[in-house]
Amino acid sequence: MAERELFKGAHMRLAIQNATARRVLFTFDNWAKDRSFWDQAHEGTTYTDRGFAHVRLTTRANDWYLNPDLAPVLAAAESVSRDYHARHGLAFSMGGYGLMLLSRVIAFDQTLFFSPHTSHGFGIGPTDPRFPADFA
Repeated sequence: MAERELFKGAHMRLAIQNATARRVLFTFDNWAKDRSFWDQAHEGTTYTDRGFAHVRLTTRANDWYLNPDLAPVLAAAESVSRDYHARHGLAFSMGGYGLMLLSRVIAFDQTLFFSPHTSHGFGIGPTDPRFPADFA
C-alpha cells in the first residue's frame, strides 16, 4: 500500500496510507538518537492491515515538533481528519507531545499515550536521565 505525502517541509513530514478507510489513526515519531530515517516512505502497516487509514507524522530532529513547519502540519492534519468517521491517536515518548499538539485541531475520539515525556505542572519538563549527552 503506497504512502501519499500530505505535507513535506524542511522539518516535518505528514503522510497517509489507506486513505479510503472510514477510521484514521495518527502516529508520531518518538525520540531517537539517529533521525536519518525521518523521510522514508513505508509500505503498509499493521494499522492499515486492520482497516485504518494511517497518518504518520515524522520530524527531522528531536525538537518535540516545535519548529517552523508546525502551522502547515496542523492545517494539513486538520484537513485530512475531516474525512473520517472516527479519529484515533497513538503515541509514545516524544510522540505524545506531537499528539497533544494535533489535538488542538483534531477532535480525537480516542488517544493512547505510552510514557509521554511531558507534564501538566508548570516548570516541570522532561526529566529522563538516560541520554544526558544528547540533551546538551
